[in-house]
Amino acid sequence: MSDLEFRKQLGRSHLNANKLGLALSIFAELVEEYPDDVESHIILGDCYLAGADYQSAQQLYQQALQIDPDSADIIRRLQLTQAELLKQEHLPESFRLPTSKDSLSMLLQELTGRTGPVADNEIRSAADLLQEMVNSSQPAEVVARHLDQIDVLLPALLELNIKQAEADGKPDLAAALQILQENIQLQKKSFPTYPQAPMIENLSEPDRNIRLLIIHPAGYPSARQLQIRQSLQHIKTLELVDMDQDVDSALPEEIDLVLAFNPHTDAGIIKKLADLASGNIPVVLDLETDFENLPIHHPQYPLLGLGTAARAKTYSACLSLADVITTPSYILGAQLKTMGHETVFLPDGWDPENPLWQKESPQRQTINIGWIGSPGYLEDIASVRRSIVRILREFPQTQLVISGDPQVYQLFDNLPEYRRVFLPQVDQEDFPSLLAQLDIRLVPMRNTVYNRSSSDRPLLEAGIRKTPWIASPIPAFKNWAAGGRILHNREDWYTCLKTLIQDPNLIRMLGYEGFQTAQERSVIELSKQWQKLLVSLMSRSTQLVRESGQTTVSERAS
Repeated sequence: MSDLEFRKQLGRSHLNANKLGLALSIFAELVEEYPDDVESHIILGDCYLAGADYQSAQQLYQQALQIDPDSADIIRRLQLTQAELLKQEHLPESFRLPTSKDSLSMLLQELTGRTGPVADNEIRSAADLLQEMVNSSQPAEVVARHLDQIDVLLPALLELNIKQAEADGKPDLAAALQILQENIQLQKKSFPTYPQAPMIENLSEPDRNIRLLIIHPAGYPSARQLQIRQSLQHIKTLELVDMDQDVDSALPEEIDLVLAFNPHTDAGIIKKLADLASGNIPVVLDLETDFENLPIHHPQYPLLGLGTAARAKTYSACLSLADVITTPSYILGAQLKTMGHETVFLPDGWDPENPLWQKESPQRQTINIGWIGSPGYLEDIASVRRSIVRILREFPQTQLVISGDPQVYQLFDNLPEYRRVFLPQVDQEDFPSLLAQLDIRLVPMRNTVYNRSSSDRPLLEAGIRKTPWIASPIPAFKNWAAGGRILHNREDWYTCLKTLIQDPNLIRMLGYEGFQTAQERSVIELSKQWQKLLVSLMSRSTQLVRESGQTTVSERAS
């Protein structure tokens, strides 16, 4: 199956599943990349027609008619859009957007990952702010003044305007908007909004060990849970206590703090958390991913997703019971912070005591280009499939390595078996050996709300192994930056891969750069951040309890 036919089939499957936004994205790309394909123009036009954007639909049908002038179906569609356009109200010149209101709302909903429609006042507010920036002689100052208003909606609207300016043949306007886009990113870096650890004045170490109760649902712990436990074990003044998995078992006595991992999957755990919170014991909730936006097709959705009313209610209860929520993604933390939750950005780390991280990669005659992931990311890797196939065909010394999802491996069935390898998933302790099979790690991720809230773990892991990476412009990836290349356009994947393959020195240089940055993320270094957080919570809790006239755990014990 050709790249065109494969992606059209993927787009049709989204249409059949009523995922209009995903289908629109795929066919929009196909129209751009395959301008002579009539079917893509018609289907994309139908999508805009369904969104009541008759002007865009008409333009697409006209392009299709130029390719196939004798098509009666296209002519009928043009007549329909013309009739609808005559009925449509004229938008005021002061508020001229690249598409109609209904279609723009739908597109922004997809771009921002909203679960519901984007309100008219939100669109208008973002458009007014964008217009103020464009018309200002000093846009940087406007950006700085409105940083608190610049969320996911304005960048999405700005991106739409850039694409529209390019489509309208206005390169100067597109360039000006791109400069503004970069200005916003620079201003955000200058004024970071990362959630910080709660601090109190005159912080002092406790006069005894802190007893920390760790709660997690039954099952094998995740990579983050293992890493956090390793960090906590490096805190000498901390005593770790594991909760019995038996829901009916009694809670341990003399607990100072609680750390809970993903407790929303077990109603029995929520009850115990409520009992602990009612006893003035601070609760730290670690959320390793954005459960509210976890895709339905993600393999962890049945276990961790919020697909039922009961699960969603339990998740809300977890958030309300937590004194502090820790996340490996500052984007996720910032989202929770806007909802009124106290959040702390505590990134992912790695364990230097695992000798496999330091073990030399095996000698090989090939340059292994690889993707490691789990089921649920098929569309992400499919977005750059054509560039990968082209590289494999042009450079015989390259080999493709896929691990974790057989369906991703099947995307490349048109390649000979000896040019590609599938590796199954391994335990966390053996993961460094799996990563050692790659010379270049690929981390393509589409611009979805769930992906945008992802952590930088893939780039951290590549850095430890001195493996250069190529990745999409996910916020966490852009902030990591060291050891690879962030690519904003799909066409750049081929060029970047070609450059790396032809320059072994660049591969080594990027690998060393990532390795140097990864040293700051060892569990030993992260233990200092965890200690600061836990001691701060302990001190704050002691102060609040004494102010209420109650006795502390330490006083009760004595």
